[in-house]
Amino acid sequence: MFAFNRLEKVGFGENLFSIPHAAFHHNTLSEVVLPENTQEILAEAFSENPLTDIRFEGAPTFIHRYAFRLGTEEMANLNVTGMVAKNLRALLDYHAKSVDDYKKLSALYRSE
Repeated sequence: MFAFNRLEKVGFGENLFSIPHAAFHHNTLSEVVLPENTQEILAEAFSENPLTDIRFEGAPTFIHRYAFRLGTEEMANLNVTGMVAKNLRALLDYHAKSVDDYKKLSALYRSE
């Protein structure tokens, strides 16, 4: 897809339904605006990006816990906006705990 391309900006059409696994993994995106019709964001879709702003113009029905792979530290610097921003922010905060656990386990595994 568009992984590992050093993308700084990305635009989406109104009819984007799903963002595939690792579609924009490891770029330099700081802002993402997801169109109203976006319904699902799969694993690693936006992981390894220095995101500071995510705008949801709609209300996705599925966001994989590792879609953005933001831990609690990264979430502290993230601005989430849109129609249901409060609920989506709560979901991403919840996912951040899983991301933190994953990072801790990965670090332990690498140290062995």
